[in-house]
Amino acid sequence: MYLKQADLFRGIKMDFLKKVMEVTLRKSHPEGTLLFRSGDPAEYFYILINGRIELSMGDDEKQIHIGSQTGEAFGWAVLVDRETFTASARCLRRCDLLQVNAYAFKQLLDKYREDGFIFYQNLSAALGKRLMQSYLKTIELDDCR
Repeated sequence: MYLKQADLFRGIKMDFLKKVMEVTLRKSHPEGTLLFRSGDPAEYFYILINGRIELSMGDDEKQIHIGSQTGEAFGWAVLVDRETFTASARCLRRCDLLQVNAYAFKQLLDKYREDGFIFYQNLSAALGKRLMQSYLKTIELDDCR
């Protein structure tokens, strides 16, 4: 079960994970597939099983993150009450993903509040880690100038 490998689901009970799998589809996409664009409706979030994805932002599609770790989550805008994606995601090579229906998932979080609390703690940690990576990338770019 790939959800168990995802940092977002660390410490969450198996009963909840089984319910999450009921609202999750496993999908495969070839290299070059655009999974979503900035501004698209955020109806799903994703968990990488294998492959490599690029997140980018802006009119010039500046790369902001590369994901290649099994269990890495992305496209989580809807989980922080955004109706649209804030970045674009493209497969840099063939990707196998879990696509989680965000609406159904949020209903599960409401029903299983203890697991929901743990999930949002994990999401906060993931957001903090991604923010630090962005800061470090910015510092590296400034050092190159």
